[in-house]
Parts: sequence; C-alpha cells; structure tokens
Amino acid sequence: MRKLFLAVPALMLLSLPAFGAMESRPVYPLCGGDKLSSCIEDGNTFWYGWEHMRLENVVPPTQQACAPGAATDRLFELLNHREIFVFRYGTDSEGHTLARVISDGQDVGQVLIKENLAQAGSGDGKWC
Repeated sequence: MRKLFLAVPALMLLSLPAFGAMESRPVYPLCGGDKLSSCIEDGNTFWYGWEHMRLENVVPPTQQACAPGAATDRLFELLNHREIFVFRYGTDSEGHTLARVISDGQDVGQVLIKENLAQAGSGDGKWC
C-alpha cells in the first residue's frame, strides 16, 4: 500500500510537462520583414504556420477613409486572445488557402462583418 502512495505523486510529476504543453498556443504577430510564419498580413489574410490563408467570403476595406488597419487590428485580437479552429475550403486564384476560422465559438469573418470592418462576398473592398 505504501508503494502505491509513492507511485501516484511520481506519476503526477511526470505528467506536468504534458499539461503545460497543451496550454501553450501560437501567437500571431503582424507580419513584417521576412516574417511569413504564423503572422497576420491584413484584415483577412494571415499565415497559419507556413500556410498562407485568407478568410473565406470576407473582404476588408481598402480605402484609407475606412480605416483598413482596424480590420487588421481586430483580426490580431481575435486570433491571439482566444483558442482558434481553422477549417479549409480550397484555394483562391492567388494560392491562398480559403479558410473559415472559429474563435471563442464565433466565425471570425462574421465578427468582422458585424463590426463593419469587412463585407461579405468577394468584392474589391471599396464598399465604405
């Protein structure tokens, strides 16, 4: 019986690194310079590891009057402050993987649309 009491704490200590590893997740800074891995390029385009992704059916504003940086800032917040799930839907004409991203149970593209930081569809981004 005494051996069992000694074995249980030892097993718990061995399992601690595994729990710590499960809690860590990538951080997505803004892309810059040669940084093209796990970073945010603009309001609907980012790098997921080494994979270049674009939010499916979401177009961020491109005109300066619309504050296109606001969409980028919001995407930064959504990807960095919550657990994310990425669902792939093929590629676009530029080779980006089209993706739907779920963050904190919400579709990231739909959040950007609701907050008037993007529009639905595949337009030119000159909608505001």
